[in-house]
Amino acid sequence: MAVFTKVNKAELQGWMQGLACGELVALEEISSGIENTNYFVTTTKARYVLTLFEKLTASDLPFYLGLMQHLACKGLPVPGPVAFADGSLFKLLENKPATLVNCLQGQSVAEPTPQQCRQIGSFAARAHLAVRDFAGTVPNPRNLGWITEATHELRPHLPAKELALLTQEVA
Repeated sequence: MAVFTKVNKAELQGWMQGLACGELVALEEISSGIENTNYFVTTTKARYVLTLFEKLTASDLPFYLGLMQHLACKGLPVPGPVAFADGSLFKLLENKPATLVNCLQGQSVAEPTPQQCRQIGSFAARAHLAVRDFAGTVPNPRNLGWITEATHELRPHLPAKELALLTQEVA
């Protein structure tokens, strides 16, 4: 179960004030996922996904949500964040930053076909072209500092041969 933070309909209705997305009809937990809490939200206008960020902080979100908004505005099929009346893309819910994005059609694919892989490649190319004029930047979260820290944490759990290889690669 990947719902780490429980949200009830009454709390969500209050949080949704300032969003032009209709009246709340249903709230459904999404059990898949590993890092964030997600719910399907059905309103009188459409279906959305509510995400409560369990690890990313409010200072991290302007880049990521801004990128999602930029790609959506360029016409790419991505979950575009719904802006509040004041223009913000997230607000606190249950003391965690949360956003509402449009729900995309489709389903998860465990074993993509060659045609689906071509479609993924085409989408990646379009996304790379679409961000040429995106001004946001973010430091690489998996930089050398992270690699060094992760290596230190792995040391006691690795056999000598694998540890030597990892140490050599990091160096």
